[in-house]
Amino acid sequence: MPHQATVVLSSAAPSDALPAFSTEAILLSRYALQDQALVAAETLGASRRSDATTLQMIIAFLITAFCADRQRNGLRGLATGQRPALTSIGAALGLAKLPSCGAVSTFLSTMPMDQAHAVASALLARSMEGSALRNHPLTVVTDRAGQAYAIADVDPTVKALRKRALPRGAELPEAQRHTDGFAAEGYGGRHRGQVIVSACRTQATGAGLWSAVSLQSGNTALAPALNHAMTQGQPQLCGPDAPTLAVVVRIDGAGGNVPFLRELTKANALYLVRSAHYAILQHPDVLGHLHDGTWQAVEDSCSGPTRQALDLGRWPWKSASDANSDAPPITPRMVVTRFRSADPEHKHGAGWLHEGWHYELFATALDGPAWPASDVATLYFGRACLENRFAQENRELGLNRVFSYGLPGQLLATTVGMYVWNRRVCLGAELAGIAEQPPSPAPEQPPQHQQPPQPQAGEDMAVPSEADLVADPRPAMPVEPVATPPKPAADDIHNMTWEAALQDRTGFAQTSGGLLCPNGATLRLRHSKTSVSANRNINITLRAPKAACKECPQRSGCTKSTQPMFRKEIGLVLRPPSSSATDPLANSTPTTLPVWQPPEPTTPPPGALRLPQLIPVVLIRLWLDIVRGVELRVTVDVPPPPPKQPAYIASTPAQRQRRRHTWAQRRQRFALDPRARVSLDLRRAHGLTGQIQRLFPEVFVQ
Repeated sequence: MPHQATVVLSSAAPSDALPAFSTEAILLSRYALQDQALVAAETLGASRRSDATTLQMIIAFLITAFCADRQRNGLRGLATGQRPALTSIGAALGLAKLPSCGAVSTFLSTMPMDQAHAVASALLARSMEGSALRNHPLTVVTDRAGQAYAIADVDPTVKALRKRALPRGAELPEAQRHTDGFAAEGYGGRHRGQVIVSACRTQATGAGLWSAVSLQSGNTALAPALNHAMTQGQPQLCGPDAPTLAVVVRIDGAGGNVPFLRELTKANALYLVRSAHYAILQHPDVLGHLHDGTWQAVEDSCSGPTRQALDLGRWPWKSASDANSDAPPITPRMVVTRFRSADPEHKHGAGWLHEGWHYELFATALDGPAWPASDVATLYFGRACLENRFAQENRELGLNRVFSYGLPGQLLATTVGMYVWNRRVCLGAELAGIAEQPPSPAPEQPPQHQQPPQPQAGEDMAVPSEADLVADPRPAMPVEPVATPPKPAADDIHNMTWEAALQDRTGFAQTSGGLLCPNGATLRLRHSKTSVSANRNINITLRAPKAACKECPQRSGCTKSTQPMFRKEIGLVLRPPSSSATDPLANSTPTTLPVWQPPEPTTPPPGALRLPQLIPVVLIRLWLDIVRGVELRVTVDVPPPPPKQPAYIASTPAQRQRRRHTWAQRRQRFALDPRARVSLDLRRAHGLTGQIQRLFPEVFVQ
């Protein structure tokens, strides 16, 4: 039997090799240091410390932090755990070392907002400069007529912070919260916290490149954020070679409101948003169209219900703030989708449940035969994969982390993370050869059938077939002006019939102030609503006053709740007296609902909708696999410094007066000795030869 032996030559990288993220940090920082647009921050003149040299040092540190693996320990963990690597990275960039974590925090906390916006716009613009991805055939949407569009997805997010108890004591100074001036009260959604910071980011969806970002304390005002995204981000979405490329702004339900759509209309921008204005679907004309219209099959994603889409035409919108103004209503095109609900009794998720169908509503400015309702729905639901991408970016780069308790500093740090993401995508595309060899367009797909899937057995709503693309045989619903009932007055409620509503509630009696309970407490009117049906019933809700039920001796027979702050609440349906000859709403002036503009029949072109085909994460993985496989060694030869004076001797007036260092002195402290010689030894870097020699012409790649 032959003798077998295993010899381990090396179990790890050489001890003098830098961490795997060092090569990427040096290359991306070198790209940032070459961007002359950052000098624009110096021209603002906001502060002496805000010059371009200091700014580039801070950006280099932040880039290194984002290139490190997942940033589990934050900026401080990087500064303390990777101190030798930071010194070598700084030497490769012409610095004695990178700034300390304290210097970075101080700079971010004192940065002015105008400078932060200027630097953020410059960073995002330069991160995509020279890339062919923005108007590449793989990254645009093409409609059935062959027109190309760039998709800009707006992603509003919320960072919630909780207010903990502050330490107090006679020997302690007055406590202050870091969140003062940084976060404010607002709607946090599912996030737990008392104060929030809202971020609104815009991404060129097809290429996966960030184009704009804005931060705000409290709730986000989407209209100003949209204005910033359109002015700062739109030039980066298409690139200089395609100035006529149309941009479609896509957003979830946060943008489905009149102010946001009005801003988009003023900017002459195309949009596609989810709407929660489900009252449109209850309009008699629209209900008839839902029954009689021709539904189209939406492209099946194989990961959810099979949907159908229907064009609703145009609907005029006005917000509550526009009621007393002369502002004209906006008239977006409305598209509705539906699918069979697995639970016909309860609605799950956004939408409207009606007759076993789950309806979802969308507003868009995409119109014409090239955009049938099925293609509009397909384009919106393509955002589902984008939500996964947003979550992935947050996991890998930590874009939702708090880097600074100053909004300008937080904006700069977040933008640097987006800069790293954009550079990874563009460099991965360069390695893949996308810029040099654009692929040929995909073969034209056969046109999608307008026929929706046939209904299953037991379905009560007919679906038109291909042989019968006309209306449903049921008679159309009458189109009549619908009266908008006013809120019922107290006299109307008092004159209604209470006996029938209270016949099952022993001990309760009507009183002038509301409803008297068996214990003598008066339940006051909370809200009321008049039914729009022919009988004109009034639905009311009454609630007991505070602490009325806490010590009530009859509580055990009234409720099973054990909560100390429980308050009895009763809902009643009051009917008008049978002897009443007049209708409470008979004298009210009928208010006709907004004029609905039904869709015009069109014939879609024979082409097919083509969505973006690029997968940015594959390009990032290609870049990371190559750059993290490089072995990097940095050698710094520095002549010995001249002998220093003893610490107890003050050689200058500043030392004698113990002055704080100026920012010029701090930069001199971080500057590399001009007599120093820096040697970079890179091994297994043949895939990055072009990038390295472009950034470091004097470096020899082995």
